[in-house]
Amino acid sequence: MKALDTALRLAKSGLSVIPIRTDGTKAPACETWKEFQIRIASEAEIQRMFRTDCGVGIVAGEVSGNLEVLDVESEARFEDFRALVTEHDPQLIDILPQVETPSGGQHLFYRCAEIAGNQKLAMKAGMNGNPDEVLFETRGQGGYVLTINSPAECHEERKQYRLVHGRLTQIPGITPAQRSLLLDCAKAFNEIRKEKREPKSVKAKNGNGNGTRPGDVFAERVNWSEILEPHGWACVSSRGQESYWRRPGKSFGFSATVNYAGSDLFYVFSTNASPFEYETSYSKFYAFALLEYAGDTKRAARALAQRFGMKDSIEIKTVIEPPQGDGEEAWPDALDPAACYGLAGEIVSMIEPHSESDPAAVLIQTLVAFGNAAGRNAYFQVEADRHYMNLYAVLVGDTSKARKGTSKGQVMSLFQSVDETWRRDCIKSGLSTGEGLIWAVRDPINKQEPVKDKGRVIDYQNVMVDGGVEDKRLLVVETEFASTLRVQGREANTLSATLRNAWDNGNLRILTKNSPAVATDAHVSVIGHITADELRRYLDSTEAANGFANRFIWPCVRRSKFLPEGGNVQTETSIVSRLRAALDFARKMDRVQFDAEARESWRRVYLTLSEGQPGLLGAITARAEAQVVRLALLYAMLDCSHTIKLPHLLAGLALWEYCEQSVTVIFGDRLGDPVADDILTALRRSSDGLNRTQISNLFNRNRDAKEIERALSVLLKAGRVRGEFVKGADGRPAEVWMAVRRGTKKTNLTKEMPESARTEELLSLNSSIS
Repeated sequence: MKALDTALRLAKSGLSVIPIRTDGTKAPACETWKEFQIRIASEAEIQRMFRTDCGVGIVAGEVSGNLEVLDVESEARFEDFRALVTEHDPQLIDILPQVETPSGGQHLFYRCAEIAGNQKLAMKAGMNGNPDEVLFETRGQGGYVLTINSPAECHEERKQYRLVHGRLTQIPGITPAQRSLLLDCAKAFNEIRKEKREPKSVKAKNGNGNGTRPGDVFAERVNWSEILEPHGWACVSSRGQESYWRRPGKSFGFSATVNYAGSDLFYVFSTNASPFEYETSYSKFYAFALLEYAGDTKRAARALAQRFGMKDSIEIKTVIEPPQGDGEEAWPDALDPAACYGLAGEIVSMIEPHSESDPAAVLIQTLVAFGNAAGRNAYFQVEADRHYMNLYAVLVGDTSKARKGTSKGQVMSLFQSVDETWRRDCIKSGLSTGEGLIWAVRDPINKQEPVKDKGRVIDYQNVMVDGGVEDKRLLVVETEFASTLRVQGREANTLSATLRNAWDNGNLRILTKNSPAVATDAHVSVIGHITADELRRYLDSTEAANGFANRFIWPCVRRSKFLPEGGNVQTETSIVSRLRAALDFARKMDRVQFDAEARESWRRVYLTLSEGQPGLLGAITARAEAQVVRLALLYAMLDCSHTIKLPHLLAGLALWEYCEQSVTVIFGDRLGDPVADDILTALRRSSDGLNRTQISNLFNRNRDAKEIERALSVLLKAGRVRGEFVKGADGRPAEVWMAVRRGTKKTNLTKEMPESARTEELLSLNSSIS
């Protein structure tokens, strides 16, 4: 019974195990294995599950101590992979347990504080250029792998798994940077590479009139270092003719390759390498156009034609270029001081001078943490709906430069001093399925079992098979929220619907046969971190339209200052005492209402908050009233107030206004229609407009004329584009579509209050709370 002995040893070492069928399918041999994504089976359960002939599967993810397994398709690929990793970290591969698969592949086991769901990292190209087989992939949250001491019949090759080195009972932890290096090296072997090509119309004649494109001359005369290095990219290593490049802002590993298989293309596999797209290849000219001319290939071609003394014959209507501004990135207005009211504001003031974190990040994560730690007690009622203090907030900023993680660490350190039990037991990560979320806050599970007498069923009785979770507070912290968005986009994934229900009422259930767990009065909050590029890429129109996105607030955050030697936050005893008192107060409250002054002011702003806005912005901010109410309730409880007063409402409005402006900055006036938004983006990059053929070329002619006509109609109706006829190169009129420049509407909600109330509220910001 090698499989049973192995399963028991692995479980004892902290790994969740499941039995595997011996029919070559590698499928679980138990009725359902989803519960073992959340908990490790007991010794008695393992004895029962492995009593028949079966293999051993190890469940990856949080249940096994944040285990992730890197699966490499073949030994030959593995040796090339090992060599590449070793150039950057000579010891990394050698410290990881390694198992050889029956097909000659390799499994590398490691634990890391940051993991994701199953990911395909590199694919092999078939004869037609389409994906043929997986070369590298991971098994993370929601996945499992077969392992040693499984019968040969478990695998289609009818061979066993073999331990090459290391111990599966002693799987080491690695840093997020080391994990990133492993994944980056694996992605470098991807053979399926989408290529961005410049439009064929971008052509200029040289002195001999042979139609050579400026980009062709550019590619012959300029090397990649001259293109990339001025923009912060660094070449970190090379193997043969291929070189490996690291994006700006990254200090370890690499983000792209140049000249894979002699292609002379720049292949990017980082999700945060703006303006380049994820898993996309670029020619020298296209990369130059993106970096120097924001993707306007016509302007780039003209500049190169002039640089190389080529005759420019591109016939384009003369236009007056709009002013380009001072080159600074768009950003919300500074956070209104009204948002830093009371104890929350004092916490920000205590941390801010000693941290590079954005004050908005500290403030919002403080409110989310307080609302979750306080539990499901205080609420504000709107008709039949109760709004409790659980917030969903995702901080949007550059991967490292925004200091999102730094701000979270400061806030969690403070709450460690206030509620150690909550800090230890109620903060989780690894959002991947609705079933997993429910399991983390599940009610006790009872099962009806037969009562037998001499082998005959004489009655039935309820038996508790799981004691459930007594503390229903759950703060989910996802520092890689892009992974959450990717996972929930999979077919049949229940995470989106479960998160929506958790925000609404806390009663959670999945109506499937194999999901017995339910949760009642769960108090779920979310803190996430993501980049703007990732958010725009992975938040699709469905999640915006179905109400998932508008249950979150999406504040922009960035580094507030430079502290080369770090800061030294001295936690004030009085703040800890007052925060503990506020938590005790909030836990004893139930229904909270506006006082008379706040109610009158709420009526004034309610209509403005309720007004819908067009496009994606309107879909993401559609729950403005509910978000403001929850924020005001949080400020009131931090103030130990039995009612929501005017300063609390003003603080909630000010913070909501910042978050609404953030969404405007992130998404602009996108419509949520992928075709229409892609056309609008291209039109804005082209100062000369685009004709129908050029618009079709944006999609490599994969969109038919009717779909493009529909998208243009949508844009025209929304006032985002205009069409006109101009004189073409042949003298005949040609239809050209142009983007319409639009201003940004800004509404200061707090200024809709009476001036006397506003002045009084501002004066109160500097007063201490007794």
